Amino acid sequence: MTATTSKAPTAQGISALLRKAGFERSRRQARSGQSTGYLVEKSAAHPGTVIVYHRRWSMLRNDDAVALALAGYGEALIAAGYEVTADVQRSKLTVCASLTPDQHQPEEGDR
Repeated sequence: MTATTSKAPTAQGISALLRKAGFERSRRQARSGQSTGYLVEKSAAHPGTVIVYHRRWSMLRNDDAVALALAGYGEALIAAGYEVTADVQRSKLTVCASLTPDQHQPEEGDR
């Protein structure tokens, strides 16, 4: 059974969770600018939502590597009880609290 959490994620909490799961955070480096890894920020457009980006600082785009990294981040976040939506084209995950069954909105036919 997958855990669920109704607690809104924070950028700091999600970053700590990913770090504890063994993932590297993208960091500013003097010569190359940034290292490959995750970058977390709160969503300005959607309060209570956090965006996790995968940064790959290379001249060559490798969609398979991005998808693999996002899948790993997503698995860790889902296991912690968060709801995750992936957007591989934009190299990001959207993370929010999972809705409990009584919080789900009724479907059109259920009204």
